[in-house]
Amino acid sequence: MDKHLRILQFTASIPDSPQTTSNSPIFVLNSTFKSYHRDILMQQLHLSPSDLRNLLILTSMIEPRKGQIIVSLNQIDCVITQNQLFLFMEFDDSQFAQEFPQLLKQAQILEKGTKFFVCFEILALEAIFLYVQKQLQNRMNKVRNQADKLKFQVLTRQAQAALALCQQELTSVKTDCQRAAQTILNTIQQSADSLFFENQRKARRTQNLVFTKITNKWNGKLVINQDQEIEDLIEGYLYQIRAVQMETEQTLKLIDDSLELAGINLDDLSNKMMRFELRMSFLANAFDVGAVIGGAFGMNVLLGWETSNFAFYSIMIATVIVGFIIFGGFVFAERKIIKNEKVHVNHFK
Repeated sequence: MDKHLRILQFTASIPDSPQTTSNSPIFVLNSTFKSYHRDILMQQLHLSPSDLRNLLILTSMIEPRKGQIIVSLNQIDCVITQNQLFLFMEFDDSQFAQEFPQLLKQAQILEKGTKFFVCFEILALEAIFLYVQKQLQNRMNKVRNQADKLKFQVLTRQAQAALALCQQELTSVKTDCQRAAQTILNTIQQSADSLFFENQRKARRTQNLVFTKITNKWNGKLVINQDQEIEDLIEGYLYQIRAVQMETEQTLKLIDDSLELAGINLDDLSNKMMRFELRMSFLANAFDVGAVIGGAFGMNVLLGWETSNFAFYSIMIATVIVGFIIFGGFVFAERKIIKNEKVHVNHFK
């Protein structure tokens, strides 16, 4: 087994003269690919073997440690420190790795005027939540749009098969929403403990790593003293992910209803076809009876039409008339039976 791990390392820094917008510093992110031996990585990040194992097997978790946060959420596995994010790379084309700088800026814009706007750990965690919520929403919207296009063709086998695939994908989205929501909920419950993020607060009080270049005005806002503020921030993303889950469940129900309605319509069409086939059988039998009667009449013509040119036509007309009379009797009896059944059902309602 290869004991080397491929890591994309993001390092946050603030320039000597940071440009600010509405009292928000602009982080400069540098990213580098590195390959770490497992033992060296555990030593550098102070990871226990169980923490590393949980990250590698994609266990959903958000765990605070001494000066860092361990995150494994919806295929994002990383360790966040005071000014760095170590992203475990399974593939070279990680979409989160490409979007992380922009997501960090978005999180910083959202936190203008709060105590979090210069706290890299919280902003990085918020960027992860933004990414997870956006990915789940995009997946759900894509499947819902596809289902909306198929609902007008739901009576065809191809559309029903495609809707079944939509159901599978929506079920997967729902499961991912539930897992993410439960992980975030566990984080909120842990933050109620006074020890949650205590290590991060102590680290910011005792050291000034990348933030030494910020003025005293910024330094005064580095310490996060209220766990309630952290809970409120995380809880907001919990509600957003639960909203996606509810939309997914509603879309699943609409697809189920569409397939159920299609089944009812197909059963109705099948019943109509069976009635049509039955009527055609009655008509054929009626013509057979008419042919027998007409044939008997033709062999015993009493009106002196034996030599008439109209004898054959008279036999054919008699066959059709007798056949339709018999068929009409069958149809009348069928409608009478259906009418009686409806009256019987309405009586019991």
